[in-house]
Amino acid sequence: MEIAVSQRVGGRGEVFVRRAAGVLAGVAGLAVAAMIVVTCVDVVGRRLGHPLRGAYDLVEILGAIAITGALPYTTVHKGHIAIEFLRQKVGPRGRLVLSTLVDVVSFLLFAFLTWRFVRYGVELRASGQVTLTLGWPIFWLPGWMALCTAVLLLLHLNRRMAVVVAAAAVVGLLWAVLPYAGVPDLFAGLSARLAGLTPEQKGIVGCVGLLVLLCCSVAVAMAVVGLVGFAAVVNAHAAVSVMTFDLYKTFASYSLTVIPLFVLMGQVAFHGGISRRLFGAAYHWLGPLPGGLAMATIGACTAFGAICGSGPATTATMAAVALPEMKRYKYSMELACGTVASGGSIGMMIPPSVVFIVYAIMTEQSIGKLFLAAMALVAALLILWPDLALILPRCIHP
Repeated sequence: MEIAVSQRVGGRGEVFVRRAAGVLAGVAGLAVAAMIVVTCVDVVGRRLGHPLRGAYDLVEILGAIAITGALPYTTVHKGHIAIEFLRQKVGPRGRLVLSTLVDVVSFLLFAFLTWRFVRYGVELRASGQVTLTLGWPIFWLPGWMALCTAVLLLLHLNRRMAVVVAAAAVVGLLWAVLPYAGVPDLFAGLSARLAGLTPEQKGIVGCVGLLVLLCCSVAVAMAVVGLVGFAAVVNAHAAVSVMTFDLYKTFASYSLTVIPLFVLMGQVAFHGGISRRLFGAAYHWLGPLPGGLAMATIGACTAFGAICGSGPATTATMAAVALPEMKRYKYSMELACGTVASGGSIGMMIPPSVVFIVYAIMTEQSIGKLFLAAMALVAALLILWPDLALILPRCIHP
């Protein structure tokens, strides 16, 4: 009876969190739509000599709302990139241990981020921080980010309820015992021990931690390892401050708001059936040649990558279209999977490439020059990779 009641309560809690994630995703969708309208109005206004005042501020705020609001919904539907290599190498008990470890670490990370975003919002309100052009207060934006990370926290709470609640109780007890400003001191002991290691040893420890945590999303693994590594190299207080500030500035970056727009364009293309038609057109021209399906897959990946700008999205989309066809025509799975993966890497490089945009922003390079440089590499790969299907006929079974 007690087990049934607890399961019913847990189920209701999970439904509530999923609905909350859906609401946040709806707000994020509205923010993307508003961002499109603001950008279009600003572009037309600039052509007419009357740019939209405050467009920079509006796009920054809307981009931050869109990116952070979509995170819980993506987590609910397991849309984050994760590497399952380590999980596949262990038995059922090992998978249970890894899953529990991942949920506990993710729960603690999102609890930490929620607390830090709330603190950062309080600091912005106390300092009277406003946007550059419109002069709007922005203290509420870290509060929105804290709300989104709190929903992520609850999602991981529902997965391993007993273990995570116990871990949260321990952390809460430590927070109550330690001074109010002493939360970063939780990392002090670990960072003091790591500080005595050589750079090579620190790298090994970070790689091992990353491998273990990659059973969860890549973003969580990199965040945890980066936080601990920065605390070891510099100090714990700096790691806490830099992580909060960098996450806020990344989510509210005007330059990075182009990424959700490219992703939206790719989704529109996918659900509109463009991917299948691109594959059909490429197969119509290249199908009669030996290895024609592999060539058609690479060509379709290139065309679809030019639409969405994302390598993983290109690979996932074309895999759903091309792999069944290659399997039907008795292609070896090695050649089929390798073709889709290599075609997805072309989709990552061909403009508009999200990776190149992020790289150009972080290194302060010209996005246009990077795109031009990528075109030469893409042209070379388009010549070389289809040729592999001609010179490796033994990989294709008749």
